[in-house]
Amino acid sequence: MMKNFVLIFSILISFLSCAQKDNSKKEDEGFVDILSKNYNVSLIQLISNPEKYHKKPIQVMGYLHLEFEGNAIYVNELDYKHSLDKNGFWVSFKNKELMLKAMKLNDKYVLIEGVFDAENFGHMGMWSGEVKNITRIDAWGNID
Repeated sequence: MMKNFVLIFSILISFLSCAQKDNSKKEDEGFVDILSKNYNVSLIQLISNPEKYHKKPIQVMGYLHLEFEGNAIYVNELDYKHSLDKNGFWVSFKNKELMLKAMKLNDKYVLIEGVFDAENFGHMGMWSGEVKNITRIDAWGNID
């Protein structure tokens, strides 16, 4: 009888300790939880629910085009070619090295990581928001 009680008590304690929430995570803007389903999002999700991702770290893929007063990432190449700017987002880089890397990836599909700003629409308010403080940019898909 005592053995059963000790076994049940041990199982209960183990279960409760595993079920406790971890409140030690930082909630600041720079913290990136790569396991979060909200981190890796599509540009279409950003267009349709900008408030959900505002001021949050994100990872997106799309077609990058850089030009004077027109640095943006688009859902696809045709959106850029047909000036469908609302299907894109203004991009701004955190440092010079990333900007130089981005220039080598101009007019290519890329993966970028940064913070989403649903309130800044870039030059002349042409885009659907901004991906700012970009910390990563890499080529995506087939490279010519």
